[in-house]
Amino acid sequence: MYRIVHPMNNNVALAKNEHHEEVMLIGSGIAFNKKKGDVVLESKIEKIFHLRTEESKENFVALLKDVPLDFITITYDIIESLSKKYNYPVQEYIYITLADHIYCAYQAVIQGNYKESDLPDASDKYPIPYQISKEAVDIYRERILDSFPDDEISRIAFHFINAEGENEVEVVEFIDKRKEILKSVENVLRNYEIQRTPENNNF
Repeated sequence: MYRIVHPMNNNVALAKNEHHEEVMLIGSGIAFNKKKGDVVLESKIEKIFHLRTEESKENFVALLKDVPLDFITITYDIIESLSKKYNYPVQEYIYITLADHIYCAYQAVIQGNYKESDLPDASDKYPIPYQISKEAVDIYRERILDSFPDDEISRIAFHFINAEGENEVEVVEFIDKRKEILKSVENVLRNYEIQRTPENNNF
């Protein structure tokens, strides 16, 4: 049984299970007219994301503000299924960084300003991440955009290469450093009175 802690929007709710563990529940209309303490109907639940740390909750909430829900759920499905299929453990932050990256890549393709990367081909050295990435691109093509570029294979592979392992200390250090960098960038943009516009959004 799940009880709502905070309804994020009509389709997403932060909830607790019977073990008092926080989870993010996703489903069509799952939080419509719901308030804190209300029980969630099992039939409404389409996805359950377990939030292992406070940082993962903060990052999921932040991601919801900038990235459409389908990009998040598809990316989470890909990471969960393929990391298990290939017995390739990953650090928690990849769920955030990869979903954000995929949405940015999608926008660049749609807007016609996608640029290929200069990443080296490391498939000989890292065959499993590259195989995971190839299958991930196939899924993104099937579920998001059929013209998703081949160049994304290397980019996605490096997300998995960089996130390999399960060291919680490294996860927290990464998130802390990320917050520090983002705060510095925001301060510089504010000082130069630079704001996000449709023209510079991709950058």
